[in-house]
Amino acid sequence: MESKPMVFCDTKTVLTYMEPNFRFNLVLKIPSIRKAEKSAPLIIKRLELHDNRLIINRTEYSMKVWRECQDDAGLNNGEVDDDSDEYGVQTSIDESI
Repeated sequence: MESKPMVFCDTKTVLTYMEPNFRFNLVLKIPSIRKAEKSAPLIIKRLELHDNRLIINRTEYSMKVWRECQDDAGLNNGEVDDDSDEYGVQTSIDESI
């Protein structure tokens, strides 16, 4: 029996009912389905938004800034000893302004 590739409409329908986290990973690995993925609705049962992370259904995505800085002893693995916030933005000495 011959196998035939799915047409655009079929791919869109399959992606609509796919679990969102699996769908995100699939699109990263198969760029040819990105157009169908963008046009297919995303079904999310639970969405939580926090400062540096978001949770889609039961999978958590977090965002962190990793800074590689060179000091006298070598690479200090992102640990920075200066007056910057968690995003690497310089903070003023007088924070009451």
